[in-house]
Amino acid sequence: MMLRIIFFFFSLGFAEIVKNGDFETGEKDPWICRGCQGHVWGNGHDSQQSFYADHRTESWNGPAQFLTPAELNGLDSLDVTFQFSLMPDEDVSVSWKLMCENENGKHTETLYEGSFSANEWKSVAEEITLPDFAQGASKIDLFMEGFPETAAWRIDDISIEGEGGNPTTSTEPEPSTTTTMKTTTATTMPGTDCGSVFNVESEEDDSWHGLITLMVMEDTASWEVILEFDQDVDSLESPLGDISGSGTSWVVDSKGFDGELVEGNVFELRFEVYFSGRSPDVINIIFNNVELCDGEVAPTTSPNDGDCSETVVIESEDDSKWHGLVVILPTEDAVGWQIELGFSNNVDSLVSPLGTVTGSGKNWVVMSKSWDQDLTAGVALDFRFEVYYLGPRPGVNKVVFNEESLC
Repeated sequence: MMLRIIFFFFSLGFAEIVKNGDFETGEKDPWICRGCQGHVWGNGHDSQQSFYADHRTESWNGPAQFLTPAELNGLDSLDVTFQFSLMPDEDVSVSWKLMCENENGKHTETLYEGSFSANEWKSVAEEITLPDFAQGASKIDLFMEGFPETAAWRIDDISIEGEGGNPTTSTEPEPSTTTTMKTTTATTMPGTDCGSVFNVESEEDDSWHGLITLMVMEDTASWEVILEFDQDVDSLESPLGDISGSGTSWVVDSKGFDGELVEGNVFELRFEVYFSGRSPDVINIIFNNVELCDGEVAPTTSPNDGDCSETVVIESEDDSKWHGLVVILPTEDAVGWQIELGFSNNVDSLVSPLGTVTGSGKNWVVMSKSWDQDLTAGVALDFRFEVYYLGPRPGVNKVVFNEESLC
């Protein structure tokens, strides 16, 4: 039998462990926001983009990223340089933590703690030593926590850089035909939505029952499923795992006595979702660090093409732009307002004379200007805006006014 020698070369210089730490692509993957909403849009640190975490309600809510264990195993030393930049909306105290899981359980260590002043970018660069259990771990989670619990902040320039490992070699049989490589522990390849692995089995006025079905590709001693929704969820229940989370981000972890999965078996996770407002849609599922859908909404209810048609009026339209109007009737006096707009396709730019615009792609935010932010109860706010696009026509599928969903 012929053998093929494969050489895996690691940089003899420095290896970057964190992915997409500068957000200049305009995408947030592989970052998530635990228990909060995470967006990538303007006002970066000496750049055009940053990650904005808001709608936090608990101290543990914040940005997070699952790191690749093999890349930490490839480091020559656990001495690394940890860097990031942060600008909060109010004075905050934050911490960065590293959770590593191995055969002995989960271990968490604090990498950094510090305070930051409102509306000021501050950059941090420190030489730190990662914990010993970071090498050889099966799962590694880098995440942030912060006080006050409701504070929002921007992060940018996140980096963990260490000395790379030495080349290693391995042998494997030379196939006689085309070779395919198995690269994930999940079942199906990510599609345009979550529909290939997820469906709703039954539905009530204030709850629905969901099912995730996966083919296990390799033996594992434990599992974790992260569920992200487009609307707040009041509670999530499953008899198969331990539940944590709030709002739009929830985590189901296998119980200590029932976490083993065997290659070739079908894994089924049933869960119940309870809500008060509109039925929340699943927009992302992550199984053991593998993202199973790309963020397009997998509807839990019958699709409604005119979901926001009663909220957004199209006043005029051309080939590559349209003018919209949202009429908002405040129920109480307020100083300051914010409108979040979500679209079905990418928007190249959004313009409004009434506020400061930030955002990119499918998610945009307009905030009132300091000299024109007073609202009076019962007096309508006519919010007009222009949408410019190059590709498929974007329709509005979300309008949120001062954290209240209008559609």
